[in-house]
Amino acid sequence: MRGRYKLHPFFEESETVGRTHCMQEGCALEGLYPAPKSPERLQDRYWFCLEHVRLYNASWNYYAHMKEDEIEASRREDVTWQRPSWPFSQGKFSYYIPSFDDVESLLGKTFRGGQGILDSQETQALAVLDLTYPLTQEVLKTRYKMLAKRFHPDLNQGCRQAEEHLKNVNQAYSVLQKLLRRLTPVPHESSQPPL
Repeated sequence: MRGRYKLHPFFEESETVGRTHCMQEGCALEGLYPAPKSPERLQDRYWFCLEHVRLYNASWNYYAHMKEDEIEASRREDVTWQRPSWPFSQGKFSYYIPSFDDVESLLGKTFRGGQGILDSQETQALAVLDLTYPLTQEVLKTRYKMLAKRFHPDLNQGCRQAEEHLKNVNQAYSVLQKLLRRLTPVPHESSQPPL
């Protein structure tokens, strides 16, 4: 069972054996520098001298044959070395994730519930209700009741503008309700995190 350790074909240097000249036509210098032949065949290489490999690399574009969505997909796959991955916020460790946004919560002093960056819909909803983040359920409810009374069609003699504004208030209220539900930590039966 004693044999020579075989490298993966990617690491084999078989192409360099016997290679003495730059592959650029008319160049007599030694070809010491590899360059890929195409994006589909990265292991197949041309061998150039330093000057010609610099010229070749300057004109090389791995993404030239791809569309924009293919480029984005390729770049996202490269982040995890083409391996599957999942968001940290799912699974058995999701209990820990919301507390990482605040040092005090890591020490067990407070629990803020993962105030993340608000999306545009949530930011717009805050503007409609003239509120600022962070907010509580009580503040949201009080502001909603006040605006609902102000723009109710029965109190505004059927004014279409007031009715449209009330629709916007209702939509904003439901968006912010979802936000608060999402950010409110789910209480567990025991003080120990679920595993």
